[in-house]
Order: sequence, then structure tokens, then C-alpha cells
Amino acid sequence: YTDEELVETIKQWWKANGSAIIAGIAIGLVVIFGWRFWTSHRLAQAEDASLHYDNLLQSLTRNNAADALRQGQELFDDYSGSPYADLAALQLAKQAVADKKMPEAIAQLEWIVDHADMDEIRDIAHLRLARVLLDQGRLDEADKQLTSVQDQSFNVELEELRGDLYLARKQPEEARTAYQAALSAGGNNFLQLKLADLAPPKQEK
Repeated sequence: YTDEELVETIKQWWKANGSAIIAGIAIGLVVIFGWRFWTSHRLAQAEDASLHYDNLLQSLTRNNAADALRQGQELFDDYSGSPYADLAALQLAKQAVADKKMPEAIAQLEWIVDHADMDEIRDIAHLRLARVLLDQGRLDEADKQLTSVQDQSFNVELEELRGDLYLARKQPEEARTAYQAALSAGGNNFLQLKLADLAPPKQEK
């Protein structure tokens, strides 16, 4: 190739392929800057959600229930996909139980069950909801929550609640089995007291 021929060859190649190259570069730039924007947006969202959650905790510490509910509602409305929204619902449910506002506690825990992305948080909500429903005498609903727990790391709490449920159903032998399972999973001495409170096991004839 002479220099002129080489230049002409490049021109022809660019004419045939330039549009595709420019389009590819443009798409690449959109992807890069789009990813950076999305990452920055997600980081800002996480920081905002964290701030709302911190404010909620401070409001609960000051016994300012109205402001805590407001902060929680903003988390539910604007950051429902964030773990901070789930944690906020757990805190509000705990406060509602302390204030003996059981319908509010049940509503918060049911929200977590329906919306939480993390299995661990959902299982915690199942267990706490089962406890509240059990205290309300809603035994079948409590049982349903217990059967939904998947994480074996919660076996102590799960088996203890099963024991309490069996007691509420006047099934002491099944309660004994559940309490013993909770102890085997690493339960504390309080379970020993629950076992001691049960009538002695029936002797086979």
C-alpha cells in the first residue's frame, strides 16, 4: 500500500464500520455512567434509610412514639426494599408489645413477613408473631407461623414456642418433647424450669 491507498482503505473501512463502533462506544459509556449513577443512587438511598432508622431508635429512646411511627412510615413508603425498613418494623412491633398494643404489633410483624428480603429477618418475624398470637389465644395462627420458620439456627426459640403451644393445647407430653428438643439445641436453664413445672411423665403399664 502507498500512503494514499492506506488512507483510502481506512476511510472505506470507517465508512462501513464507523457507525457501529460509535454506537458501541456510546452504549459502553451509557452502561458505565449508568452503573455509576445507579451505584451512587443506591448508596445515597442506603445512607438515607440508615438515617431514618437511627432517628427512629432515638425517638423510641425518648419515648416519642409519634415521631418513631413517622420515621418508620417514611422507611416503609420510600425504602421498603431496604433491610432498615424491616428492622424498623421489628422495633415498632417490640414497642407496641411493650405498650400492650397487640394489633399494632401484629400488623408490623405481618408487614415483615410479607416484605422482607432476608430470610433471617423473616424468620425472626415469624417467631415473634407466633409469640404474640399465642398470647392472644390464636393457637392455630401461631402454629402456622412456627411451621414457616426455616433457619435451623432458631431451633431453640422454635422448639420452646412449640412447647408453649402444646401446653396451651393441654398436651403436656408433646410440650415436654419440644422443651427437651430446645434444650438439646442449646437452650438455657429457663427451659429446665419449664420442664420441672410439667407433671411427671406418664408411666407405661
